[in-house]
Amino acid sequence: MESLNDNWRLFCSKLDKVKQTINGIEALCPSHNDKLPSLTASFTKEKILFKCQAGCSFESIVCALEMEQAQFFSPKEKTLSKKIGAR
Repeated sequence: MESLNDNWRLFCSKLDKVKQTINGIEALCPSHNDKLPSLTASFTKEKILFKCQAGCSFESIVCALEMEQAQFFSPKEKTLSKKIGAR
């Protein structure tokens, strides 16, 4: 299973004109014909966050990058169901 760090590196590798910022990165949006970087992105231990300042949707950007939506979120920890034993 890929880690969120691996997915962040993959995400960044698929973008053009990536530039480091104080909060993360900015790059050309892959979902529209971007001339100036309009995509801002960062990540936490739970998720990769990004926003197209021109208004492209999460789904359209993920599709343009040929990634899966699940790659932008850390896997949920599975909790085992509690079984009630005999009383």
